[in-house]
Amino acid sequence: MIPRRVSLLCVSVLVLVLGCATSGIPAGNREKGFVVWGFVGQGPTRAVTGRPVALRDAGGSVVQTTRTDDSGRYVLAYHHPGHYVVEVAGRTIPVEIRDADQRLDVDLRGPRGLHNRW
Repeated sequence: MIPRRVSLLCVSVLVLVLGCATSGIPAGNREKGFVVWGFVGQGPTRAVTGRPVALRDAGGSVVQTTRTDDSGRYVLAYHHPGHYVVEVAGRTIPVEIRDADQRLDVDLRGPRGLHNRW
């Protein structure tokens, strides 16, 4: 019985990790651009839904907007390498797109919004 429980636990953890690690759209690349995606919450588990999220380029122009879904996730796709700012709930968080998709989690509990550090 113990090995079956361990197997079930391992499968459950794998499903959870894969579910959290995907943004729900195909990954970006150099030709079509890369994806900025993440979670907006009040801490790591309390999702904030329906919140507007904007991506601004280095010149300050809005290049894309979206809203968080029912799980607090957002996706901004597809953008070429460069310096950008993600705006959500009065916070502006810099993000640099290089050669890969970028995950940016935002914690609305703090004044600046902790990101990727729960």
